[in-house]
Amino acid sequence: MVSDLALSWYEAKQYCEDVGAHLIVLDSEKKNKGSFNEFYVGASDLAVEGKWEWIVPGASNYFNFHETQPNNYHIKYPTFTADCADIHTDGTLFDDYCGQKQAFICEI
Repeated sequence: MVSDLALSWYEAKQYCEDVGAHLIVLDSEKKNKGSFNEFYVGASDLAVEGKWEWIVPGASNYFNFHETQPNNYHIKYPTFTADCADIHTDGTLFDDYCGQKQAFICEI
């Protein structure tokens, strides 16, 4: 389910859970390809800085970060850490500030 709502990563996580799903886990190159435009996905390094994990424990070690990412910095919110992943139009992940409101993808 691709949402047209703009929520923080935390709100998006809860929204997906409330509808019996979770933020999408991009656990393969095939699943990672698509036409995306800055959607939150189910990855973060909230537990341990620099240790990226998918929202589903043990789901995958596949992370297709952009060549400049993760850098723990968000240009719009430079005073906040960037601990939540979103996918961009080129199919790569970026680390973003979790409080930023944007669309997201849920997976059942």
